[in-house]
Amino acid sequence: QLLSSDYTLGATSIPCAALARTPVAGDTVVIWSQALDPANRQVSSSSKYRCAELALVAEGSTTTLIQLVSPLRFVDGVADATAPTYANPYTTAFGSRVGVVHAEDHCRVKLPNGAYLAGQEASWTSGAFRIVGYVNPEIQGGSITRGYGFGLATTGTYNAVIEDFHVQNLEDNTGNGQYGYGIDGNGTNTHVNRLVEHNTRHAFTTNCGATLDSITDINSMLASVRCVDFVVTEGRSVGSSNGPWDAHSDATDGKFVDCVTIDSLADGAGGRGQNITYVRPIIRGAVRGVSAGTEPNTSFAFVNGDRQKDFTSIKVIDPDIECDGEVFFNENSTLEVSGMGRYKTTAGQLFANARRGVITISGDHRAVLTGDA
Repeated sequence: QLLSSDYTLGATSIPCAALARTPVAGDTVVIWSQALDPANRQVSSSSKYRCAELALVAEGSTTTLIQLVSPLRFVDGVADATAPTYANPYTTAFGSRVGVVHAEDHCRVKLPNGAYLAGQEASWTSGAFRIVGYVNPEIQGGSITRGYGFGLATTGTYNAVIEDFHVQNLEDNTGNGQYGYGIDGNGTNTHVNRLVEHNTRHAFTTNCGATLDSITDINSMLASVRCVDFVVTEGRSVGSSNGPWDAHSDATDGKFVDCVTIDSLADGAGGRGQNITYVRPIIRGAVRGVSAGTEPNTSFAFVNGDRQKDFTSIKVIDPDIECDGEVFFNENSTLEVSGMGRYKTTAGQLFANARRGVITISGDHRAVLTGDA
């Protein structure tokens, strides 16, 4: 339903036109706005990245006033991507609407093992599994041994837990819309344990959806939600084509803990979100170690990063990195490295390379250069 009046910044209630049933504590509400997300805005088409988030419903709601456990978190947006003026995005002027996902609808599934047909690189872009909107879904096992889209997507889920998922041979063919995402973690509080990947683009990434100015379905609203508070633990990647442990500009407050990268064809790990942390990463055989970058105003027509809070910000704690090129690369972002660091790279390579960005290194770090001087 559309909002009946503007959301008040800092409030724990949302006024809306009458819903079909009363939300109860434990449900989630998705709120969507025509306003553009300052951390992920785009100017290239009518389908743009909007302000949208999930919030937990509290006791005492009615069909026309949804009570929240806490105030909405992302409360500024822009109407014009090229000349941004920041304002409350959740207003009637921005066509804001809400939808409710009921926690009583359960999703607990053990995924099957499967593969797509070989030889479909020119035409087949579908993902394999998608879980949409559930509260506390539990997803176990399963594997995709060939695919042309994502292996598993969590779209607008809340507190999803994914364990022991395997994926390999997902085509990296971006020109045909085949992105090779093992897990596309578009949700809130997503937890992924023991993800194993071989020969994909990204083992795990975040990827909220772009929408038109006017939408009426809850699936589009859920797909637009900014990806926040994810944790990926004990991941294993071999032969990734472009940074297996990844976060797009839509990601905020995510962690990769004890994740291993072997023989990546590009970065060992790389992020483009805000406050993305890599804890004890192990990287072997990558072209570069860890990279950070804010999406620039390029052919993608992203223009995010006007404010420091929208910049990419990456933290790396206790890294163990062996690569062929730069250990750390940072462009128009902040990259903080701390704890105990062990590194090995080829002689003649830069240890750290910052372009219009800031790299801060603290703690005890030891680097070895190998090969000819």
